[in-house]
Amino acid sequence: MNKIAKAILRHKKVILTIFLLLGLISAFLARKVQVNYNIIQYLPEDVPSSTAIHILDQEFQDQIPNLNIAVPDLDLPAALALKAKIASHPAVLSVTWLDDMYDLAQPLETLDREGREAFFKEGEARYIVNVRAQDYSKTIQELRKLIGGKVAMSGQAVQFAQANLAAGEEIARIMLFAIPLALVILILSTRSYVEPFIFLFTVLIAVLFNMGTNIFLGQISFISQAVAAVLQMAVSMDYSIFMLNRFNHFRATGDDVDTAMEKAMVKSFSSITASAATTFFGFLSLIFMRFELGADLGIVLAKGIIFSLISAFLCLPVLGSLCYKLIDKTSHQSFLPSHQSLRTFGRIVVKIGPVVLILVAIMALPLYRAQTRINFLYGMSQAGAEEQRVQTQHIRDKFGDKQMLVLLLPKGQVGPEVSLANDLADLAYVDSLTSYAASVGYELPPEIVPHDQLAKLQSDHYSRLIVQTSLASEGPAAFGAAQDLRSLVDQYYPGADTHWAGEVFSLLDMRDLVRIDNQLVNRLTTLFVALILFFTFRSLSMPLILVFTIEFAIWCNLSTIYFSGRPLNYIGYLVISTIQLGATVDYGILTAENYLDFRKSLAPKWAAQEATALSLPAIMPPALILSLVGYILSFVSSLPVVSDIGLVLGRGALFSLAAVVFLLPNLLRLCDPLIRYTTLAPGTWSVYGQKFLAAQDQTDTEAQKILAELDPAIETKD
Repeated sequence: MNKIAKAILRHKKVILTIFLLLGLISAFLARKVQVNYNIIQYLPEDVPSSTAIHILDQEFQDQIPNLNIAVPDLDLPAALALKAKIASHPAVLSVTWLDDMYDLAQPLETLDREGREAFFKEGEARYIVNVRAQDYSKTIQELRKLIGGKVAMSGQAVQFAQANLAAGEEIARIMLFAIPLALVILILSTRSYVEPFIFLFTVLIAVLFNMGTNIFLGQISFISQAVAAVLQMAVSMDYSIFMLNRFNHFRATGDDVDTAMEKAMVKSFSSITASAATTFFGFLSLIFMRFELGADLGIVLAKGIIFSLISAFLCLPVLGSLCYKLIDKTSHQSFLPSHQSLRTFGRIVVKIGPVVLILVAIMALPLYRAQTRINFLYGMSQAGAEEQRVQTQHIRDKFGDKQMLVLLLPKGQVGPEVSLANDLADLAYVDSLTSYAASVGYELPPEIVPHDQLAKLQSDHYSRLIVQTSLASEGPAAFGAAQDLRSLVDQYYPGADTHWAGEVFSLLDMRDLVRIDNQLVNRLTTLFVALILFFTFRSLSMPLILVFTIEFAIWCNLSTIYFSGRPLNYIGYLVISTIQLGATVDYGILTAENYLDFRKSLAPKWAAQEATALSLPAIMPPALILSLVGYILSFVSSLPVVSDIGLVLGRGALFSLAAVVFLLPNLLRLCDPLIRYTTLAPGTWSVYGQKFLAAQDQTDTEAQKILAELDPAIETKD
C-alpha cells in the first residue's frame, strides 16, 4: 500500500485528468442506457405465466390488452366511430368494445345489463386496447391527442408510460434536493467549507462511472435507474469522510501534505475496504434471486460500490493534496457538540443501559414476528402522478375492476373445452367469455369461418378463450381466484398443455418467487456480513452482536409498516433488508472497534461510554445523509415502488443509528466476558483477554485517571 500510495501521489494531475475525461464519457454513455419499464419481463422463462406469454406471442398475433380508455358524452354511433379511430393508430394492435360481445342491432335494453355496463354506462364508453410494446409514453400522448377532449386511461401501458416519464425526470429532481441538504450536513460535521465539495465530487464522479457503465449490461430496470445513483451517493459517502479525516489527523501531527495523505491511504485501507465489503456483498446477494429484477438491481448497486471505493482511493487523495491550501483557508470551528458534552451523553447511554436491554429483550420477538406479516404489493397499479391515479380510480369506480385473462387449451378437444367454458362462465367474477365454441360453434367447419375471427380464437396448436373478469390485478382475493382458475382447468385437462395468461397470474408467480427469494437473500446477506465481521475482528461473538444490533433496527423499521396497516411494495422490503444491514453495520463496526480499544485500559462501563462519545461524531453524518436521501426519495418520487424504498431507507437509517448509539454499547458491555474469550489473534489465546482482565475490577478513580491521560489522544483521534 505504501508503494501504491506513493505512485498515486506522484501522478496527481494525470489521475485527475483521467477521472475528468472518464466522467465526461460516462455522462454521455449514461444517456444512451436502455431502460426496461416492464417488471413482469424479469420473471424467469420457466414460470407458468412467462411460458403462457411466450406461447401467445408465437401462436397469436395480438397479446393481452394493456390499456383501458374511458370517454364520456358519447352515443352509440359516436362510440363505434371512436373505436375505429382508436384502432387506426399504428401502435394499436386491437380494440375490444361492446360490439365484440353483443349484436348491437338489438336494443341495448335487451342486452345483459352487467355485460353491457362493463363497456357502456351512462353515456361513457370504455375500450379495452392492446398497444404495441414500444415507446409507451409517446403512444399514450398520441392517443390522448387523437381522441381529444376529456379522456381517462389506466392499465399497464399507462403504468409503463408513467414510469418512463418519472424515472427520467425524478433523478434530476431528487439530486436537486439531496445534494444541497447533504452539503449542509457535511458543512456542519466538518471543519472546512471546501471539504464537503471534495466529498461530493469524489462520490458523484463515481456515480457517473456507474451510470455510464450500465450501457454494457444491455438494459437496466427503471427501478435501478431511479434509485441507484442516489443510493450509491448515500451509502458510500463515509469512505471519503474517513479518508479525509485521516489526512487532517496526520497533518495535525506535523506531517507534510504528501506524507499525511500517504499515511491516510495506508491506515484507512483496511477499515474502508471492510466497510465497502459489507455493503458490496449485501447488494451482490441480490443476484441469487430467481426473479431477475434482483440481479439487475444488485449488479448496478454492487458495481457502484466498487467505483466509489476506487474513487475514494484515487480521486479523493489527489483532490485532498491539491486543495489543502483551500481547505486551510476555509476552515471553521466545529458545529458539533464538544467532546465533554458527548462524554456526558455517553454516561447517560450507559446509565439507561439496563432499561434498554430489558426493552429490547421484551420487544425483539414480537417485532420479528410483526415484520414477517407485512402485506406486500407486487405490481404497479398505484403508479403515476395524482392526476393519473384519479383517472385510474374513475375507471374503477365507473366500470369496476376489470381484467382480461387468456386461457390456452389444446386444440381439437371439443368436449372438455365446452364444459370448461360453461363452468368458467358461471363464476361470479367472470363477466363474459369469448371462445370458438361460443362465438362460432364447432358445427361449422373452420374453412368457412372468416380468417380474422378464426385467428383470434385458434392457432395451429391451441384454442384461445378470452375471459373478461372483475378481478383486481393483485391481492389475496385476486390471487386466490387465480389459483382456483388454474385448479379448475387441471380438472378438465389433467397434465395437459394448458396456460393462463394475464397480469394477475404474472403477479401471482412473482409473489411465489419473491417469498423464496427473500429468505435466500436475507440469509446470504447475513452470512456475508457475518463472515466479513469475523475476519475483521477475528472474533466469533462480535459478528453475532453487530448483526443482531442492526437486525433489531430492521425489525423495528419493518414492523412499523405492519402496525400501520399499509401495504409495502416488495422491492422496498428487498432493498431495505440488504441495504440497511450492509450499509449501516459500518456504524457498529466503528463503535465496536472503539470499545475494544478503550477496553484494553478501561473497565466495561467506561469503555462503553467513551466508545459512544468518540463514535457519535463519525457515524451521525453518514446516517443522517442516508436518512435524508431516503426521505427525499419518498417525498419526491411519484413511483410508489421508489417512494417505498425511500421511506423504509430513511426511517431505517435512523433506527440503525439509534440501535448503534443506545443498544450496541450496552450489549458490548453485557457480553464483555463472551467477547474476551472469543476474540482471537495469531499467536495468542486472546488478543484482549489479559488486558481486559487487568481492567476488570477497576475503580472509578482509577478509570478517571486513565481517561485524563487518554484525553489528548481522544480529542485528535478520527
